[in-house]
Amino acid sequence: MDSRPIQLRTEIKEGEFLHILQIAFPAEAILPKEPKIQGVLIDIDTIRPMKQEESWEDILRCLDDVHSALIELFFGLLKPEMIENLEPVYEL
Repeated sequence: MDSRPIQLRTEIKEGEFLHILQIAFPAEAILPKEPKIQGVLIDIDTIRPMKQEESWEDILRCLDDVHSALIELFFGLLKPEMIENLEPVYEL
């Protein structure tokens, strides 16, 4: 990647979901007792508008669907090598 700073924001409509995707480069993270980490920041908000007739119970039941859509988008942005580099831990 070029060394010039980049900040990108876009909205992606997917069925009933709206993904708000922001990407920033370069980004730095400082963790306690760890060396500074440099890389790319990926920020995703996934929204499903509430219908007027929906109850809070309906909305709570939809949270897993919203989360799954967000996870699918996030991992779809990454190459398999990057996912492996993140050393994911999958829980059952």
